[in-house]
Amino acid sequence: MTFTSVESIIESFPHSTLPKIEGEPDFASIKNIEKLLITNASSCESELGGGQHGMLGLIISPERYQAITGHEFIPHANPGALPTFPANPTQPQITQINATHKEQLRLWREQNLTAKAIKKQLVSVWNPKFLEEIHDNYTGYNNQSIQQIFTYLYEKYGDLDEADVERLETILTEPYDPNEPFGSFVSRIETVMETAEAAGCPYTTSQIVNKAFNVINKSNAYPEGCREWKRKAPGDKTWANLKSHFTVEAKEYRKRNTSTAREDFQVANSANQALLQAQSDFRDYTSNFLAEFQNAMNKENIAPSDSIQQAHASSQGISTTISNLQEQVKELRQQNTLLLKTIDLLSKDSGKSSKNTRTPRPWKYCWTHGANQSHDSKDCLLKRRNHKDDATLQDIKGGSKLRMTSKEVLALLNKSS
Repeated sequence: MTFTSVESIIESFPHSTLPKIEGEPDFASIKNIEKLLITNASSCESELGGGQHGMLGLIISPERYQAITGHEFIPHANPGALPTFPANPTQPQITQINATHKEQLRLWREQNLTAKAIKKQLVSVWNPKFLEEIHDNYTGYNNQSIQQIFTYLYEKYGDLDEADVERLETILTEPYDPNEPFGSFVSRIETVMETAEAAGCPYTTSQIVNKAFNVINKSNAYPEGCREWKRKAPGDKTWANLKSHFTVEAKEYRKRNTSTAREDFQVANSANQALLQAQSDFRDYTSNFLAEFQNAMNKENIAPSDSIQQAHASSQGISTTISNLQEQVKELRQQNTLLLKTIDLLSKDSGKSSKNTRTPRPWKYCWTHGANQSHDSKDCLLKRRNHKDDATLQDIKGGSKLRMTSKEVLALLNKSS
């Protein structure tokens, strides 16, 4: 769709109206506005930067765009007011050059209108006095790019202290739960990347990739996938490739677990059904045998009938079948108990070093990150959309359920109730 004005572009945005923010900007408010504008920019159709992220490259830095998408974002250049022709062009050449120039001019103008629309939304959020240092009386903000305005806001008003930066590292290295959507893990890592960059202490792509892989590897969820990743050439170990690689692994993991659970249920169900049927047959044969035996005893000098002997033989066979099935069920139960104990021991071993070297910290709850030992909902620096500051362990208000079923958290909830 071709837009003809800044207003028409703003109307097409998912967030056509941004919230007005009273008072001085701070990190949280700047980050929230940036997320909304990223959504708006990404909603615009564009073949730039791989063609999957719209005009996202107008907002974030080239380095960050490359790390996230695996592509380079090169904006459309101004083709000039008139096309350039070679000497003595033919009519087909003139027609082709005119058409190409017209399309290039359209794309460039639409790109500029989109940038102006995003910039207009950005500077209207706060009181103009907070942006007057970069405002020109004659040109306004025309000489400032969207990225430059955000850089100014973060440097001027968005400082993070050492505790905040340390908390980013804690969130970055939180355990990976393969039962949670992989997209949630990606969002967590990319939010840390964005926050660290805004705070002036950005992670390199190599650092992000290594830290993310280490967290995935420690979960032991994708052993083969991790081995394949280790074998990749250093140049292929990008953030975009890691997302693509482990998205496939996560999908296979879910399929495998669903299939295994279904097969285990079918095996157990078949064993139970066989046992129940055998018990029913045994009761029938036993009843017939006793009836025949009683009739035979009531007839003097008459040997037990053939049916008595057959019933007796059948009952012995059914008894043997039942014994075998009972042994199989017993063995399955023993294997299940051993498996549960092994899982429990592995869980305890994985946390043994941290337990021996650190004093246990109290459990807290964050609507975005679930149960954790670092921060509450109200102190979260990486809040997702619709984040609720008043969510607690006792009332999560529909937030993340990550680690809510751990023994420590359940014990704490039982104690408080």
